[in-house]
Amino acid sequence: MKRWIWLGLLGLMACHHEEPPPPPAPPAPGVVPRQPLLCPFLGEGLPPSQGRMSTVGVREEPLRDGREPVLVRFRSGVAVRRGQVKYEWPRLHALAARLTPEESRALAKDPRVLAIEPDGPVVALGLPPPVGSVSGVASLSSGSAGESTVGLRMIHAPQVWDANGDGSLDVGAPTGEGIKVCVIDSGWDDRHPELRAAYAGGWDFIEEDGDPRDYSNEKQAWGGGHGMHVAATIAARFGSGGRVRLGSEPGGMVGVAPGASLLIARVLDIDGQGRMSDVVAALEWCRSRGARIASLSLASPQHNELVEKAFEDALAAGMLSIAASGNSGTDDPQTTPPMAYPAAYPSVLAVGAVDNQGQHPMFSQIGPALSLVAPGVDVLSAMILGAASCF
Repeated sequence: MKRWIWLGLLGLMACHHEEPPPPPAPPAPGVVPRQPLLCPFLGEGLPPSQGRMSTVGVREEPLRDGREPVLVRFRSGVAVRRGQVKYEWPRLHALAARLTPEESRALAKDPRVLAIEPDGPVVALGLPPPVGSVSGVASLSSGSAGESTVGLRMIHAPQVWDANGDGSLDVGAPTGEGIKVCVIDSGWDDRHPELRAAYAGGWDFIEEDGDPRDYSNEKQAWGGGHGMHVAATIAARFGSGGRVRLGSEPGGMVGVAPGASLLIARVLDIDGQGRMSDVVAALEWCRSRGARIASLSLASPQHNELVEKAFEDALAAGMLSIAASGNSGTDDPQTTPPMAYPAAYPSVLAVGAVDNQGQHPMFSQIGPALSLVAPGVDVLSAMILGAASCF
């Protein structure tokens, strides 16, 4: 008898779905349409940078003044500074910087320098469609049993905190209360009712401020909602008022751990792309804010010694990092690439996907480092408010 194991505090964003219909016509002036707040995550059929993790789909930043992003490790401390320093991590004996080739060569000759590695790109493992805006309502701790999604029922989560099925959290049941989960991703939508009560703070490592919304101030545009989808899979609240469509469940959805608190670390831009230096900085920030778990539904094809050390240190300090195994699998084991990073690091718990029948979908990468599997196809969760319907 097959028995799938699920670790509750991770939303695998590795989902397949039919192509969505065209967006609806714009509403009449002054009319705010009732838009769907929940949507299956779309991974198939998108460009590589927005669907399966792919080195081809990674957008490379143009070099400024001939400088390239690098990670520098030292034998002790952070004794040498050259170029444009982005982050310093004295505890890790490392920094992130942008260096010219000449600066890199000079720094490499310094005996205190252990290694200079590329500050490689990371990408979101799939993105939903573009968005608009509506308003939400306050979040509650009770609602309806209908808020339990298919994936949630597959892992029997409601039996843990709503054993009688009345749509309310059972008194004294483990709900994640008192646990901080840090979602290292593309940010969130602060207007969404499902997560208002769960939010415990955040930081935007893309725009360098305390507003970790999945929103570009420069472009005046919302992102695809990848981080929002992950966050709600983890900790959406009962009775918050989200709706898939008219006539559907009026309470929206509920997450795996509806009592957990969320820290939001935005490391991916509205195109779902970022740098490993921001992931390392986010790990440090999450630890400093008391997170017990870090969720990373993002991937890089590159191994990096400094990044591996950062995850080792996070685990040693009591924060478990959980990452999706990757979406670049194929139907031929000979051509399927190794598991993505950071999931492939020994100190990270790697999670693969299963479909709604408990079967392994070919896109989900596997390998010796795989620890768990979880529902990862057509996962229903919250997305940016005002997004076009996925149905």
